[in-house]
Amino acid sequence: MADAVEAPAQPETPQATREQFAAELQRYITAFGASGGEWFAAGKSFEDCQAEQLSALREQLEAARAENAELQARIDAVQLGEAEPEEFGDDTGEQAPEKAKSLAGGFANRIRINGASHN
Repeated sequence: MADAVEAPAQPETPQATREQFAAELQRYITAFGASGGEWFAAGKSFEDCQAEQLSALREQLEAARAENAELQARIDAVQLGEAEPEEFGDDTGEQAPEKAKSLAGGFANRIRINGASHN
């Protein structure tokens, strides 16, 4: 057994420094918010986190589009009035209103009291 081949030694994985760990954690938190810290602690890769966030954002977008369509349908269902404005008669009739010299005079001319004159 002297001829046995020795397995090559596995290179040691370099240990991450505290600064590298903090920088990587901050990268996850910056990109994915509070969920990023949880995903980092769970050991998810950055690419997996991106895919998960993309999926969540697509779901939010579809929900917002559905809500928008529902609200637009509710707005469209509201009757806002007639398509054409109504036409009313004009007041250019035979009896033109008397122009008042003051507000009190104009108001006083509109009051009619039955009975004796009160001048």
